[in-house]
Amino acid sequence: MIKFTAKTGDGRDLIMIGLSELNIEKLKQGMPIAIEGKDLGMPTLMVSIFYGKTEKDMYNELKAAGINMEHATIEMKAFKE
Repeated sequence: MIKFTAKTGDGRDLIMIGLSELNIEKLKQGMPIAIEGKDLGMPTLMVSIFYGKTEKDMYNELKAAGINMEHATIEMKAFKE
């Protein structure tokens, strides 16, 4: 995996994350990837990358894991059971 920050042409902050085939295999095996914002110069940021066959599957997995979905984006709320 590679990860870095950059600026877009119009000056916005950009986070770039590149995943290798091995990273994808691990995601498919249920092993999420955690990225510490401090590694990108953003100490209050935490990124979690995970995999699911469908968005609804991912939503249900998060819910089953006890992740608080109360403040989920509208897109995620659309997958409620």
